[in-house]
Amino acid sequence: MITVRGADGRVGARLLLSGVSFHVAPGDRVGHHPATHPARHTEFYRLTARNRVWLARRNLPALLIPANLATWAALTGWRVRGRDASRATASGFREGPRTNPGTRSSMSRRTVGRLTRTSPTDASGRWSM
Repeated sequence: MITVRGADGRVGARLLLSGVSFHVAPGDRVGHHPATHPARHTEFYRLTARNRVWLARRNLPALLIPANLATWAALTGWRVRGRDASRATASGFREGPRTNPGTRSSMSRRTVGRLTRTSPTDASGRWSM
């Protein structure tokens, strides 16, 4: 079993594809956070929405992209408060499809199935796959 510290979603998907058993230890990550919360700025909402679209376009099978984005749009609409933040989020969701997300390397259906079935936490409450 490999312990992965500070890994992103693509690393986890690649490990699953290769059949490696791993454990994600998010509490071990060391980071330096800004003095102000990023959600105070509308740019944060726009870039977050745009990046969600990019991640879906880059990593998900084409049939799952609309469902994924519809889910995130609904959750974001429920979470975001304020007219400026809502406008910035909508702007990011519109910008995502119009700009280049980078190289597409779609997950296989098998990987999507494994990620869907996998319980995100083990008995200790830590993320594991």
